[in-house]
Amino acid sequence: MFVFVSQLISRNFFLAASVEFASETAKQDSLGRTRQALISRIAVLESPSRLMEAGTALGLSPLPLESFMLMEVGE
Repeated sequence: MFVFVSQLISRNFFLAASVEFASETAKQDSLGRTRQALISRIAVLESPSRLMEAGTALGLSPLPLESFMLMEVGE
């Protein structure tokens, strides 16, 4: 009788662990899809053409090259 009860308990534990593992795997898959969607959204938002459009809409323009000076530092 003790063997039967111990097998039943171990089987129940195994089934509970299997269900929890399946649930965690589903959550991981969902988070992976969300992460990929966010990475794609960041790429769209950081694209040079979109940044140029946003700057133009705000009345910004690139600085002329004459505004920059190259300095070399000696040793």
